[in-house]
Amino acid sequence: LLVPVLCAGAVWSSASSAAERNDILFESNFETGKISHVDESVDGWYVSALDPDHAAITSSVSRESDHAFRMFIDKNLDYSSLNKSGDDKPRVNLQKYSLKFDYETDYWIAWSVYIPTDWVDDLSTNWTAIMQLKQPIGGSPILGMSIEGGNWRIQNRRDENDVTWNDDTGIKTVLYKGPTRDDKGKWVDFVVNFRLCVSADCDGKIRIWKDGEQNVDVSGPNAYQLSDRGGPFLTLNLYKSCWKLNESFVQTREIFFDAVRIGGPQSDFASVAPEGSGVGYVPQTRPLPPKLSASPSP
Repeated sequence: LLVPVLCAGAVWSSASSAAERNDILFESNFETGKISHVDESVDGWYVSALDPDHAAITSSVSRESDHAFRMFIDKNLDYSSLNKSGDDKPRVNLQKYSLKFDYETDYWIAWSVYIPTDWVDDLSTNWTAIMQLKQPIGGSPILGMSIEGGNWRIQNRRDENDVTWNDDTGIKTVLYKGPTRDDKGKWVDFVVNFRLCVSADCDGKIRIWKDGEQNVDVSGPNAYQLSDRGGPFLTLNLYKSCWKLNESFVQTREIFFDAVRIGGPQSDFASVAPEGSGVGYVPQTRPLPPKLSASPSP
């Protein structure tokens, strides 16, 4: 059972821009202007998108330096070519598949996300997924972040009897839920420190900061059984799995990511957090309007 050990509200006050970055396993602020091969340590991602315009580096906004990564999806397009199961779920994925997280090991991850000012809140039954710690064999994420209605929502899934998800034995826990109302039109920084484990008496943990304020600190089992393909990996995405099945208020979605870092056991908050995290950085320009190709890729 996940056990709360600290009330929300702790604030990390030191500025990350002045700190030395320790034990960084991967970082990506998209300043190369292109996405490199997935196995490279800097900006090495696997990108899955229907069209190059829907997953591209942009200079229209940025959290650090001059570039960020833009994602775009359109409800009216056919996304079945991106889904192995043959279904039709609109998505863009930015995956760090080559870096898998070991169990019983401390890690730090951080990213900044920008929701445009004109983002329309959809029904909570038609949520938008934006971050996942995803098992390499598929299934539901161990840790997933989404926007549901007008709220951020971070959820943990665990199952000591399965390697993906079992409705009979799996346990879902909402770790954080908070409004997005005041976060539109600015960069929002998230930092997560975790140690994955499965058994009932294991020393797992998940700690989460939003804009420098700690909102989550839980301990105990928090993962699935380890698969023979290794532990989960980080995916940043724009994904609406229920878009075409349930009622929705929106026809397009657009979001931006920047300042992504993954740290190992010797890392810490200041090492992975975006520059000046917690200060309330606001970009000086608004995102460019969506740009669609004339003929989306099949």
